[in-house]
Amino acid sequence: MSNKIVSTLAGLILLLAAVSLHASSQMQVTVPFEFVAGGKTLPAGNYIVELNTENGTMGTIVLRGDGQRPIMLLVNFKEQRTAPKHSQLVFHRYATSFFLTAVRTEGDTTGRALATSDREKEMAHKSRPDQKIVAEARNRP
Repeated sequence: MSNKIVSTLAGLILLLAAVSLHASSQMQVTVPFEFVAGGKTLPAGNYIVELNTENGTMGTIVLRGDGQRPIMLLVNFKEQRTAPKHSQLVFHRYATSFFLTAVRTEGDTTGRALATSDREKEMAHKSRPDQKIVAEARNRP
C-alpha cells in the first residue's frame, strides 16, 4: 500500500476511536405532531434523542424515529437561567407547522439550540410564533 493510503486509514481509525469514546446521553420522547428539524419534515411518533457531549459552543444531536433513518443535527449550546425539572424538546408553532428549536436536559442549565431553518425564517418574517410547545422526554440509561 502507498503511504497516502496508510495515512488515510490510520486517520480513519483514530477518528472512529475518538467517536466511540465520545460520551453521549439519550432521552426518549413522543411527539404527537409532524415537525421540522434540520430542514427535514419528520412524522409524529416516538423518538430517541442522542445528545453528544462535546466541549465548546457547538455540538450535535441525533434523532432516531421508529422505522426512520437517524438524522444528525448541529446545535449551539445556550446557557439558560434555570435548569428544567424534566428533559424536554421545545417547538415553535406557526399556524399548523411545528419546528424543533431546542433540546433541554433535566437538571442542566446548558440547552441545545437548533439553527433556524429557512422555512421557519420565512414564516417568522410574516409573524411571531403562535405558540411555544414543550414535549417532556424521559432520560434513558
